[in-house]
Amino acid sequence: MSGLISVEEALALIDRHRPTPGSIRVSLTEALGARLAEPVVAQRTQPPGAVSAMDGYAVRLEDVATTGAALSV
Repeated sequence: MSGLISVEEALALIDRHRPTPGSIRVSLTEALGARLAEPVVAQRTQPPGAVSAMDGYAVRLEDVATTGAALSV
């Protein structure tokens, strides 16, 4: 016997002995270079209302070169 362990046993050892990172709450200005501990969820919809009149669409000239061109969304 070579004294070596299997890959599965090595992975199990690593999993058992790896450190568990903690989390801390910091201000946005202190968070540069940090990683999120959990997903960020918005507390409100932004913008708060329907403002599609201010939205725009980008098109390629080739797609609208013909009068009455139909585009798919």
